Amino acid sequence: MGLEELDRMTPKMREKYLEMLRAIPPGRKIELALDFTDSMRDFVIEMIRSENPEADEDFIRREFSKRVMSDDMRRKVYGW
Repeated sequence: MGLEELDRMTPKMREKYLEMLRAIPPGRKIELALDFTDSMRDFVIEMIRSENPEADEDFIRREFSKRVMSDDMRRKVYGW
């Protein structure tokens, strides 16, 4: 949920929502964040595959890196 959605809530509802978020244990928050990251990675990879149906896995890895890393970071990590 973004800030716009929070702004649309009544103050009482916003406070209840924030209380619920605060009640989530730290380990569970990390688990949720990692699950979200995995889902987004899978989504981007499937998008690349749908745009490039003949692509091999090497192309998909490279294209994924281009989409999620800065040029500078990609050069440091992969050298290209």
